[in-house]
Amino acid sequence: RLNLIKQPHNLPDWCRYQLPFAKDKRLLIVPELQLFSQQAVQSPFFIDLIEIDVKEPAYIPFNIHDRQLYMYFTLKGSLLYTTERKKPIVETQPNTLMMSYYDKGSYFAYAEKGKHIAIVVSIHPVWIKSITQDYQNIQCIIQKFTNSNRLYETMYQRRIDRKIQRWLYKIYSYSPDNKGALDGNLRKYISLLLE
Repeated sequence: RLNLIKQPHNLPDWCRYQLPFAKDKRLLIVPELQLFSQQAVQSPFFIDLIEIDVKEPAYIPFNIHDRQLYMYFTLKGSLLYTTERKKPIVETQPNTLMMSYYDKGSYFAYAEKGKHIAIVVSIHPVWIKSITQDYQNIQCIIQKFTNSNRLYETMYQRRIDRKIQRWLYKIYSYSPDNKGALDGNLRKYISLLLE
């Protein structure tokens, strides 16, 4: 029933994006769907480019190992995130971004039939706190992440405009050959996105 291919040699033909600096690539195949994940750790970030081809609506389980702060970009499709008991948390909309945090635990993403594409950037809390004193728009979620006992929190979703599309492109299309430039550009564009 479950087929997991680690480090597939080729991008599945239904995938639209390639993350050139991804160190870990996984293709999950179950009867209801195929999920292709391209992951990269570039401290203070963890980036996961996820593409899902859903044949039948399905709940996709995932685990969070430590309390994490995320920037979430929905490029295509819509996913409903739920608790382990399938209580709705947030439903993402196409062409939007939002910030959120999740505590460690088990969760689900519910996907309807069709293609869904998202970029998830986990940001180390120490780094984000060091650069965001002047970013009033995200102070609320930073404080909740630090002080709240809630297991999760999401900020409003906003549209991805052309400027943000260009920044995202510069992030996910960067060459892995120049690690210093990759690191500097990731920090630069994530900082711009947080403003």
